[in-house]
This record gives sequence, C-alpha cells and structure tokens, in this order.
Amino acid sequence: FFIIMRIYFFITALFLFCYSNGFGQEKEEVLQVITKRITKSFPYSAGFEVNLEGENAEVLVESWDKQEISVQIELVAKHPEKEVAKSDLEQMEYLLERVKRKIYVRNYVAGEEEVKTEAMMEARYIIKLPEECPIYIKNQFGETDVRNLASQLRIFNEFGNISLNNISGNVNMRTRFGDVTGY
Repeated sequence: FFIIMRIYFFITALFLFCYSNGFGQEKEEVLQVITKRITKSFPYSAGFEVNLEGENAEVLVESWDKQEISVQIELVAKHPEKEVAKSDLEQMEYLLERVKRKIYVRNYVAGEEEVKTEAMMEARYIIKLPEECPIYIKNQFGETDVRNLASQLRIFNEFGNISLNNISGNVNMRTRFGDVTGY
C-alpha cells in the first residue's frame, strides 16, 4: 500500500511540474488593435455645457486655463484577426457636435438593427475645458475620472468606477455597481 501511495505522489508531482513548466499550456492569442482618433475644439463662452454619453468608455475630464473645450476620442477594436477588428471598428460611430450652447459627445455601434461585433470594442475620451464649464457624463461599462472642476458636475455611471479629484460646485452623482473615490 505504501509503495502504491509513493508511486501515486511521484506521478502527481511529476505531472504538476511538467504542467507548470509549459507542458499543456495553451498558446496565448495575440490581439490586433485598430484605433481611430478624432480631435476637435470648440470656443467656450459662459452658458455652454458638455454632454457626454459613453458606452464601454474610459473618460478623463480635466480643466485647463484656455477658453476652449477640447475633445479627443479614440475608438478601439481588438481581435486576433486584423480584418475583423478593422471591420468592426467601421461599425463604431461617434457624435461630436455643438447644438446651440451644448457640446454633444457620444459613441455607438452603427446600424438600425442591433449589430453584433466580434471584436472587443472600447472608447477613450479626453476632454479639457474651463473649470467653470458644466458637464454631464453618462457612462456604462467604463471608468470615469474628473479633475479640477468648479462648476456643475452631473454623472450617471453603471458598471464602472468614478474618481473625483479637486471638485467644487454642485455635484449630482448616481452610480450602479461601481466605486466612487474622491481626493
């Protein structure tokens, strides 16, 4: 009985050693990453507001000393096959326009019916604006980081974390399934 147990432990140890050294490990897939970048600026005057609606988006909003609203968008598709990533990225659309005193920013998948994409899709926003410019952010499945604002800030965030740094003024925030940190 003791001999059988020693053989069993020896075989088990040998198997674990071989498995941990790459024997039986799957080959890691290399993702092809395709990115589309858009940058646009709008002159700012009192009474303007930014409305951002992101899905699967990483949002960074920070103030600066210019009387201008700058928006940089990166739309990203990741897939093992480059052509699939490229094709799916073509389905990703964005809206970046001024209507009267509001700047609208949004990403979405094009098509009247629900389009299925194979690639991992994401968007990144970097918005720089005067510290007194109000902003409304609606973000799902992504991180939101806001820094150095002294005006009205409204956030509705689902399935993502919110980070606030040096914020003053009126803040209205609602989050579901995410953490809020402030500094």
